[in-house]
Amino acid sequence: DDAVTYYNRGILYRDLGDDNKALADYNKAMKLKPDYAKAYHNRGILYRDLGDDTRALADFNRATNLNPNFRNPK
Repeated sequence: DDAVTYYNRGILYRDLGDDNKALADYNKAMKLKPDYAKAYHNRGILYRDLGDDTRALADFNRATNLNPNFRNPK
């Protein structure tokens, strides 16, 4: 199991419009690598787009806490 592989597939699912599969892959990536700032960031974008601002903000904060110099990786 490779966190980067799940993260990348999550991006692909997101681009294809399958938010449920994207969310599952971002979650799997973070389970495998709990300090994966990019995955938190992208999951935050997904939550924001789904209208869940509370979860989005939590993920954006987590990404920033993990990497204070974080920039959008996509």
